[in-house]
Amino acid sequence: MEPTRRAGSGAPSLAVLEGGVPTHQSRDTVLAQLRTIVSRESAYNRLAVVTPAARTLDTVIARAEVLRREGRLDAAASEYDAWLEHDHSSSRCVALFNLGVLRADLGDLAAAEAAYAEAIQLSPRLHQAHINAGRTAERQQRDEDAVRHWLAVAEAAAGGDSDSVPFATIALNHLGRL
Repeated sequence: MEPTRRAGSGAPSLAVLEGGVPTHQSRDTVLAQLRTIVSRESAYNRLAVVTPAARTLDTVIARAEVLRREGRLDAAASEYDAWLEHDHSSSRCVALFNLGVLRADLGDLAAAEAAYAEAIQLSPRLHQAHINAGRTAERQQRDEDAVRHWLAVAEAAAGGDSDSVPFATIALNHLGRL
């Protein structure tokens, strides 16, 4: 459908796509956006060809990120669930952390907490998981558990773990706010 034009201006003012949805974008812009969507879907589908057991964590993260950007958080979480069923490598803690973030975003705080707990069990120095586990506990009004997670990060920094310093700052900010 051609955009309507203001009398005398010769410039497009408002295009109305089929279905009555108004847009100020040119036909070329809309077509470019549609090509981008098709390209993303095609890339997503190419990633889906590999069975969950054969996917690398990088592929799972890429697929989950595409789904997350599309607002399909349940599907993104399912990507991690499927990978975690088949993989028991040291990278598992990263997938569990990402799954925890998605579960928290979905409001499933118990599942988020379980994912963070398993990630921490596999990698106690995954300070991000402690930070998020503390936030998840706080959202459930379990302040003592939140404090325990944040103190673990602060204590790691005090004990000389230089990797934990940036996270200790975040943890101490949460403690001060609580």
